[in-house]
Amino acid sequence: CKIKGYLYAGTQFGYACFCGNEYDKYGRKDNCNVQCPGEEVGTTNCGGSWANEVWDTASSDAVAPPPPPPPPYTSLGCWRDARDRAISFRVPDDRTGNSVKKCVETCKVMGYLYAGTQFGYACFCGNEYDKYGRKDNCNVQCPGEEVGTTNCGGSWANEVWETGADGNVRFARSEGGSECIATGWGDPHLITFDGLKYDVHVQSEMTFLKSKNTDFTIQARLEPVPIGAKPMVTTGIVVKEADATLPKIQLSLAKSAASEKAVHIRNDCYVQLYVDDVVRDVTTGTGRGDAHVANIGRLIKVEYPTTNLQLDIEVGFWRNTCYFSIDFILMDCRPGDDLIGLLGSPDGNKNNDWMNPNGDPLPIPSGSSAFFFKPAFDYAIENWCIDDETKSHFAYEPGYGFSDYENCLDNYDPTLEEIVTAAQDNPESDGLIVCEPFDFGCIIETETLGTEAGEAYLHDPAVVAATEAALIEANGDELTVEETDTLNDEEDAENQPTDTEEIGDEEDTTTTPPPDAGSRGDPHFKTWKNEHFEFHGQCDLVLAKDDDFAGGLGLDVQIRTKLVRFWSYISSAAIRIGSDVLEVRGSGDMEEINPIYWFNFDYRSEAATTLGGFPLTITRGTGRNHKHRFVIDLGSKFPGQKIIIATMKEFVKVEFENASVEAFGNTIGMLGDFKTSSLFARDGKTEIDDFIQLGKEWQVLPADDMLFHDVENPQFPKRCVLPEDPQGQRRRRLAESAISPEDAEAACSKSLKDAADIKDCVYDVIATQDLDMIGAF
Repeated sequence: CKIKGYLYAGTQFGYACFCGNEYDKYGRKDNCNVQCPGEEVGTTNCGGSWANEVWDTASSDAVAPPPPPPPPYTSLGCWRDARDRAISFRVPDDRTGNSVKKCVETCKVMGYLYAGTQFGYACFCGNEYDKYGRKDNCNVQCPGEEVGTTNCGGSWANEVWETGADGNVRFARSEGGSECIATGWGDPHLITFDGLKYDVHVQSEMTFLKSKNTDFTIQARLEPVPIGAKPMVTTGIVVKEADATLPKIQLSLAKSAASEKAVHIRNDCYVQLYVDDVVRDVTTGTGRGDAHVANIGRLIKVEYPTTNLQLDIEVGFWRNTCYFSIDFILMDCRPGDDLIGLLGSPDGNKNNDWMNPNGDPLPIPSGSSAFFFKPAFDYAIENWCIDDETKSHFAYEPGYGFSDYENCLDNYDPTLEEIVTAAQDNPESDGLIVCEPFDFGCIIETETLGTEAGEAYLHDPAVVAATEAALIEANGDELTVEETDTLNDEEDAENQPTDTEEIGDEEDTTTTPPPDAGSRGDPHFKTWKNEHFEFHGQCDLVLAKDDDFAGGLGLDVQIRTKLVRFWSYISSAAIRIGSDVLEVRGSGDMEEINPIYWFNFDYRSEAATTLGGFPLTITRGTGRNHKHRFVIDLGSKFPGQKIIIATMKEFVKVEFENASVEAFGNTIGMLGDFKTSSLFARDGKTEIDDFIQLGKEWQVLPADDMLFHDVENPQFPKRCVLPEDPQGQRRRRLAESAISPEDAEAACSKSLKDAADIKDCVYDVIATQDLDMIGAF
């Protein structure tokens, strides 16, 4: 507050800070007793509920801050947008760091003429922008700019900027074409073009892909993690096209920040770009028109337009280790090349993806461990390790050369295998806490790079794709979830709050009858006609949507589901009415006693009193289960009707109370058609009776405008993550449950009357091994 020139600062309810030149409008209060979360426990308090602890900033000559300087880009003004976007390409949303500079520079490196910032966090790129005419509400602050400076558009309004590019679009992906994609990520887990998944832990330069009939080659450099068991990670990639007029492009992790033209990407990770062995600043691209390189945050994109080759290289960082995760994208599958290498041959048959350097298929081993340990090591080192310096296409930093990386005579090191075995034998190991017992890739990632790396492995889009493909191959399109895994949560009920805090206008203490429709925790969906079904998967879903709701205000309800091994639950829900957005998230943190929510993307905003003009009441629950309620009262337009979001621990549910055809008769989404209760595809005509397919159909698309303040994998075009059941682990663990189905049914029946609700309740109690789950119903 002092920096901004204000006389006084007010801390409130622990987490809030207010600045101003007055403070005593409402008189004194005596409840400034909430601990400041950033201070040592037992020291300074930061106000209380609706109470400011006021501090003198010692700025007696406070003045308003000077007006911000104009941005260094040319604005073309504020322009209207619509569902059929006025500016064609949407950059991934950045709800915390979006700025005019970031958006303009991103669009510029991709060749677009114009950049459009919208509603603060969104960035669009295109060569046209004025499809719908002007608008006058570009008044939303850019989250990555200093408060009070530049705005980034508004609701359905683009602030348009010239990029200075030539309009020759780069890095465009084909629509509906025959792309072939392979992936290498982490401590390198490979998924071939045809879906074979295995690990390569060879310390050397390796041939990832080459053509038998041309000079086209992609090589990768693998180096050990400098700590622990030392699995390999990818630290460099080089592409040499068959056409000698095209440049050779190499991206590699620099040895230090002082390396020539090294560019900082994240953490301690610096990257060098080599074009025909000459080092360049990666942010400046190749300097050529026949091959492109663009740095967009942590992502580096490579494109050869004439050969339809793209690489998406993400710079990762775990446990002080930098590495590359790479998507290899053949836009047309290169039909003129006979391709071989560690990434396999893109011919639709993964059974021939292990081959010798002549392209002759080699036997695919049996047993999951073979794809992670000695058989995979032997295959890679014997066939694709580059042992001849004249065959390497890499350039090197001063003081380094081919011999510093080549280790093609190494013997297999069983250390990683021993680590996995030890983790499998220890039920309390990080590997088994995060991963399934036979998910070797996940266990390796967790035990060597940490639990966060293991979680990232499970949610990596490449794993999503491989898991989905394996399930479809095993079961056809009829993917079913039979039973659920167990969570053994233990909670301390002592010293938990028993009071109910009022946030917003009034505390809602009414008891509501069962809702007419909605979705609950371990995602059970109840249609408008009280029919029940389940979808277990991880993604963002459209629960209900009506652009004409309440006389044109519009309604969007989206949920975010999280996968826990063999089942999933709703972790967040977001509702938009008009231009207001409310997002609610559950929490399993027993020390977090307050509701977690965002109002118009502002964390725990005190402005959350109405949503689209309808009264919003937020009530903090009592006891140890964190049962909070968010009630949107639609009574002014639809008497007696409400939308309720409730949380219990990490579980979230959405209910539509007393729903009527007048309010929800035109909604679409997972809850189906209001009048018939039929579950339709997006075309409104095709009826879907497979709930897995229904979930896939209603995954949030870019055109749906995701409502959540942050982005979690998977996001379209990556599909929903589906659960799997290796070696019948789900059934085995169900048999070992401490709570029997009979006990669960008896407990659920005491609180519930509806047979379908009792069934859903029993399912969740067995899945979580937690009788408190009854409270979620």
